Formats: sequence, C-alpha cells, structure tokens
Amino acid sequence: EKIAPWFIEIASGVEVGLSGGIESDGGYWKVLYLFETHLHGSATKYSLVGYVTLFYHGTKMSVCQAVCLPPYQKNGHGSEMLMAAYDVNDNREILVQAPAPAFVALRNRIDYALVSVLIEQTQVIPRKFTQPPHLFSIEDNSLPDEVLVEVGSSLNITPEQVAIAFDIWKLGELEKTIQITVSKASTEMLDKMSASMEASYKSTLKRTLLKALRNDHGELNSNFNSMEPAEQKGHLEECSNDAIVRYRSILK
Repeated sequence: EKIAPWFIEIASGVEVGLSGGIESDGGYWKVLYLFETHLHGSATKYSLVGYVTLFYHGTKMSVCQAVCLPPYQKNGHGSEMLMAAYDVNDNREILVQAPAPAFVALRNRIDYALVSVLIEQTQVIPRKFTQPPHLFSIEDNSLPDEVLVEVGSSLNITPEQVAIAFDIWKLGELEKTIQITVSKASTEMLDKMSASMEASYKSTLKRTLLKALRNDHGELNSNFNSMEPAEQKGHLEECSNDAIVRYRSILK
C-alpha cells in the first residue's frame, strides 16, 4: 500500500495486516498480487508486477486500487489482474471506485467481451434485441431495464456497465453492416443508409449517457443536473462523440 500514492492520486492506505482485513462494519479486504518468477539455478525468486485491493461488503465487491509497476505496463497485466478480481467476486456485484480513464477503458473492454459472449450464445439477451431490424431502427433500441438487470446479475456487473458494453457491441455491428453494404449499394444509397443507422445508434447512445449523467455515474460525473438545458444538450453531444471514439478504440 505504500506504493499506491506514487501511482494513484487519491490513494489511501489499507491496513489489512492489523485487522486481518476485517472492518468493524463486517466488510473485509482482499489483496491480489501478481508476481514475475525468476529461476536462478535451483532457486525461484519473485518480482512484484502489481496488485489489486478488493473490498467486500454485503452484496457488493469494490475494486478499490489497482497498480501495475512501470516496467510491466502495456503488457496485458492490467487485464490479467482485473479478470482475476472478477473471478473472486463471490457472486457479488462488481463496482470500481473512482477509476482513472485508462482503467475505465480496461473495465469496458472486459465487460464488452463478457456481454459479447452472452450475445453469441444467445443467452439472457433475447435475440430480438440483437438483430439488425431492431438494432438500427429509428425507435428506442436500447435494452430494457429488466434485461440490463438480468444480464448484470448473470455476469456480476452493474446494469450501467451492461448498457455500456451493449453500446460498444452495437457500434461494432453498425460498422460491420456498413462495410458489408459498401459492395452492394450505390454511393448515394450507402450514404443515406449509413447516415440513418449512425443517427439511430447515436440517439440510443445518448439515452444511455443521459441516464448516467442524470444519476451522476462514474467518469461522467459533471454536475449535469445543475446545467442549463442548452448547456446540457451541448455536453451530451460532446459526451456521445467522446464515447464513440473510446468505443472504437476498444473494438480495434
């Protein structure tokens, strides 16, 4: 924990050893460590790669701090540690405390992969919500709240994260559909179809973001509710454009 302040601006100490990791309110801590092994003759030595602190309380498990030391960054160890945290959630809903932008992207990438598997296996998410006629309709094509809750429960992630992961998946399907259409339609028809599908996608994305903004969730925490309507509209447009850029980087 003495390492954390060097890498996390708002890091705080966790004295796991003093209490056995158990807090007075019944919550408890776990720390997952990742080591690199070195063989020196017959001896095995270990170098710390990083660690994740987890707090369990009631039906929730919070990922509180995640540190990967500089020599080991950009090698997939962050994903490895977060997936390990997911594996020990003990059937609790997984939360992340005050994540940095890079960690938000990492979490979104993992949740997108999990939701994609459910869609491919036609599990939990009804097929009617994943077929092109519904995906690119002009009507609201976001997942209903009850489906978000059911998917979140099956994956132990929040309904808000399910909505984000589904929006990332939909963007991938949108871009695949446009690529397939390129060889089958005239330029004028392609432009009209692309514009229509992109407008439908962005409209749905804004609904997801608007819900998060109004509830003051995560990285979108921006005092949205105190803004004037015109300012809210501009901020929502900016958030949707930024989200599309981030989601495309996950799809690469």
